[in-house]
Amino acid sequence: MTGGPGCSSIIALLGENGPFFPNTDGSTLSLNPYSWNNIANVIWLESPAGVGFSYSNTTTDYTVGDERTSDDIYTFLQNFFKLYPQYMGRDFWVTGESYGGHYVPQAVYRIIQGNNAGNPAINIKGFMAGNAWTYMPIDNYGAINTWWTRALVPQTAANSITQLCNLSDVGPLLANHHPFFEWQMTPQCDDAIESTMKLFSGLSIYDIYTDVCVAQRDELIMTQLAKHGSKLHSSFLSKTNKKRANLDPCIDDHIVSYMNQPAVQLAIHAKPHRWGECSNLVHYSYTDLQKSVIPVYQYFFDNYPQLNILVYSGDVDAIVPYWGTKLWVDSLNRPIKTPWRAWFDSGMQVGGFVEVYDRFTLSTVRDAGHMVPWFQPDRAFILFSSFLINGTLP
Repeated sequence: MTGGPGCSSIIALLGENGPFFPNTDGSTLSLNPYSWNNIANVIWLESPAGVGFSYSNTTTDYTVGDERTSDDIYTFLQNFFKLYPQYMGRDFWVTGESYGGHYVPQAVYRIIQGNNAGNPAINIKGFMAGNAWTYMPIDNYGAINTWWTRALVPQTAANSITQLCNLSDVGPLLANHHPFFEWQMTPQCDDAIESTMKLFSGLSIYDIYTDVCVAQRDELIMTQLAKHGSKLHSSFLSKTNKKRANLDPCIDDHIVSYMNQPAVQLAIHAKPHRWGECSNLVHYSYTDLQKSVIPVYQYFFDNYPQLNILVYSGDVDAIVPYWGTKLWVDSLNRPIKTPWRAWFDSGMQVGGFVEVYDRFTLSTVRDAGHMVPWFQPDRAFILFSSFLINGTLP
């Protein structure tokens, strides 16, 4: 599931980990040798309704939040298995990135609820969440500190945001004295963000070490977060470009061109529609954007220790970066089973680093941005397939 909230999973299907990717002509496809369906049956799910080609006949359905999204995902899965019973009973995993940090664990929670209620059981084995938006104050704090530690802005600029934006110790684990931060906007805070953004406006917040597509039109995930109320990300709009794709910085333009060919829409039986990467129809709950899904992880740890959980992070992302992820991972206070070590890709280069806790695994992917399979398809495939097979990275 692609994040946003409100972005199409066709972005992942044709730009990240699907069997094809569009060529520069925007009308033909080539094979992706690193497609995740080389090793698994994969569903790229449009969620919630109003994303991509999905729609509802009731417009109020486009006002939605995490709970309804999870319910709809579960309803879809139950009906999918009715249509294709040959897949029922197979090992089932949920994967996603970005705001998928909310979608993924909550979908797994909903599946477990359905299983416990006696519905046809989905054989849930685990989940994988990449560069996962988990708790807004922590993820924002991690982004601010990533900017100065990666030499994108001076530390004084980052300090001005943390000082003027009135960050304070709040959150569900306050009793355990962990550093959670509440994001509050004032005119002074807004000015501090604005001036900091200008310092690295020519770079991609999705992968700070890659070139940008100079013809880029959409801000994608940042636009979605801003649209649904994130002041930090709204400050970024029109101040930065982005690059997505290991081989072609303008691949998302080619996806848009391909998906809007009448012949393509006819072939996939889609209702004729101007397809876009992210939805202008979906109005997502800002309250849900703000809330923490850390309690969902704690529920799994306490009640379903058999779940295989992978949290992974492209290490050159600057929108939901590793720093924020490590902050909330540390707040869980889980014992470490296997200390930090390198793992290796198919060329025997370091693919990233991994640390195994008693209830989950944390991994980085080296030189990968926000959408890991987009920037590092080979390493993403090794990460996915290794964890799927035996839960151990090479």
